[in-house]
Amino acid sequence: MKTAPSIKLWNTLVGVLALVVLPARANASPPQYAITDLGTLGSTNSYGSGVNATGQVAGHSDTTGTGPDRAVRWTGTSPTVLGTLGGTFSYGLGINAIGQVTGYSYLTGNNLWHAVRWTGTTPEDLGTLGGSYSLGSSINDSGQVAGLSSIMGDSIFHAVRWTGTTAEDLGTLPGGTYSNGLGINSTGQVAGLSYLIGNSGAYHAVRWTGLTAEDLGTLGGTTSQGNSINASGQVTGFSYLTGDSTIHAMRWTGTTPEDLGTLGGSYSRGYGINASGDVTGMADTTGQAARHPFLYTGGTMYDLYSLLLPGSNVTDLNVDGSGSINDLGQIAAYGTIGGRTHALRLDPVAVPEPASAVLLLGSGVLLGLRRNRLW
Repeated sequence: MKTAPSIKLWNTLVGVLALVVLPARANASPPQYAITDLGTLGSTNSYGSGVNATGQVAGHSDTTGTGPDRAVRWTGTSPTVLGTLGGTFSYGLGINAIGQVTGYSYLTGNNLWHAVRWTGTTPEDLGTLGGSYSLGSSINDSGQVAGLSSIMGDSIFHAVRWTGTTAEDLGTLPGGTYSNGLGINSTGQVAGLSYLIGNSGAYHAVRWTGLTAEDLGTLGGTTSQGNSINASGQVTGFSYLTGDSTIHAMRWTGTTPEDLGTLGGSYSRGYGINASGDVTGMADTTGQAARHPFLYTGGTMYDLYSLLLPGSNVTDLNVDGSGSINDLGQIAAYGTIGGRTHALRLDPVAVPEPASAVLLLGSGVLLGLRRNRLW
């Protein structure tokens, strides 16, 4: 007849498993990343700026040889060249779930540039607020675009939200004359920056809901900036600290600022944020030895180089697009491979949770007990 294990043995087993399993659940590991090289248009360099929900990437590439830059949408590793507004150059910056891309294109003569929304390969001129220049930075799934435009006379630029081709002037914080819209979410909220009274060099991160500009403040310094906004209204960007000699990546929930820290240096900036609140950006390592891309997740800032699978062979990795991380954790980037700068997509690879290994260990222990007639 089988006998139950002793109370002492049972308590020991439960205690060992609890000591290992519970911390493992509380400290889940970040993903590792495989690199997908998106290639170029037969040229030397390409750059990835934004990634959508299905992993399509927007950016730009030199054309054959060292020809002019053209906006590109990559589906997998297949590039689609996007048209221009008559000029030679165009640049893709943001992309939505249905593959619409925003950015800007030069007009005929290459003296002026306008914000563009590409549906397929056809560019749609979004116009301006009366000036000569405009630029689209980010696009949501409804096709709304956030960016900036010059006003009549071209000496002032304001943040803009385009719905269709209707440009809404988002204005500035009281007293400022310059603002810029850099990120837009599914409800049309826009993140960006606005100068303050006097335009004396001080500007603050802003979140626009409708036409209302909300000052998100700073971490004690004179300047902050919002670069991206997720569906729940969280904003990432950066702020100077008191004394204006140090810049830290930020995440604002409401108007509550959260300092995301650095990789040991005195500089970091947040650029992309997804629905989970994960942030991508760039930060200095200890002693300002180097500037590396980071992933902030689960309350910790990780050097992205440390999360790349062995053999990735990429250097000078940059993650600086306002839509640079999607809800799957895929990241749009660019870096040096084989001496050339290439657009990249970083794809998360599942890493077994420590708890899973512990459960297997526990199963093995129990099996051993059964075999030894202790259970």
